[in-house]
This record gives sequence, structure tokens and C-alpha cells, in this order.
Amino acid sequence: MVDGEADAYVVSTAKVFPLARNIKNENRALHLIPVPYDQRLQNLYLPSTLSAVEYPNLLSPGENIDTVATSVLLVTFNWPENTDRYKRVARFVDAFFSKFDEFMKPPRHPKWHEASYSTDIPGWQRFKAAEDWLVQHNVMTSSQLSEKAEFDRFVAERQGKLQNDPSKRSELFREFLDWRKSKGATDTVGPR
Repeated sequence: MVDGEADAYVVSTAKVFPLARNIKNENRALHLIPVPYDQRLQNLYLPSTLSAVEYPNLLSPGENIDTVATSVLLVTFNWPENTDRYKRVARFVDAFFSKFDEFMKPPRHPKWHEASYSTDIPGWQRFKAAEDWLVQHNVMTSSQLSEKAEFDRFVAERQGKLQNDPSKRSELFREFLDWRKSKGATDTVGPR
């Protein structure tokens, strides 16, 4: 593109892309093209933006443009329990999850702050050793956190009516499910 051999360059890369950030663009002949987010992309992509702070050579000061982002997923084969390969992956899970906070510290890349080992991915089942690790370490998954937030809203709406009586728990839970239905949610609560 710089020497006129190509008209456009399409890339899927981490933000900020050093090659694009370091292009000499003194005459401002090169520029970034917006990629507007479309709901039809929601199963594969997320809305994002690129800013002049990230690409001062390609965008004017204060300018932002729309683009799309994708996620990276670390996956493994679902090895049968009590096999050598399952045990190896389970050891990796324990080592990786146990040291995960270390990835947030310098000199690690800042993108680690966007990573999560407890996010639920629609259509994917978490490896059993990973699920077991989360339960053992009392880590709530993203769907459990969402459901807890829903329950907290439910409790806040009924603040004066609630009692801390365990015998009322089933009744309260039924009320919660009815409340969720009225808000457009499904009946399923708890780990998936």
C-alpha cells in the first residue's frame, strides 16, 4: 500500500497493530475505513472502535471509527476422565488458572486484562477439570454472575417483603422464576 502496489489491506490482529501504527503517513494518503457493527454478526464479532490515540498516523486527533472485534478461545479435546491426557490437561488447567493473576502484571501484555477463564461461551461446554477448579475455588461463571445480579434486583424490588426464613426459600425461588419470566428471561438458573 505504501508504495502503491495495493489499494487496501485487510487484517485481523490485536489492537494496537504495530505495523499500522508505525506506518509513515505524512501526506495522510492512507486511512482506516470504518466497519460498522451489524447485529447479524453478533454470533462471531463484537462492536469495537479504533481511536486517534491508538493510530495517530491514520486518524485525526479526537477521531474514532467503528470496527468489529473477535474473541480468542482456548480449547481442548474432551478427553475421558482417568486417562493420561485428561490428567495432563487438568494439570495445565490448575497451573494456568492458579497463576492467572500473574498475567495481569508487567511485563505481560495489557490485553491480558481482557481475558477471563470464567466466561461462559454459548454452544461450548467447559472442560470438566476447569469446571471443577472454578467450583473448588468459589469462582462464579459469567452466567452465574448475571443470574446473581438478576436475583439481587429481584430482592431489591421486594425489600420490605422478604424474611430470612429458610422455610420460605422455595417460595422465594418460585417468585424469582416468575419475576424472571415477566422480565423475558428463561426458567433455567444455576450452572449450565
